[in-house]
Amino acid sequence: MENLFFSWLTVEILDQLLPERVHRTNPRVVKKPVSKFRSKKVKHRGTGTITNPPVFFILSTA
Repeated sequence: MENLFFSWLTVEILDQLLPERVHRTNPRVVKKPVSKFRSKKVKHRGTGTITNPPVFFILSTA
């Protein structure tokens, strides 16, 4: 009984055709290098720019 079921199942599976494979446009994945330093958080952004121009004072002319 089991053998009959498995043979029927095999015929059913082999009877169906698989669709053609779709070729990927970019099949390879670029791996990111792992750094030993932590990544910057949102609170760290924008702290490296100077907002005001520097002010110079002339203290002595001699």
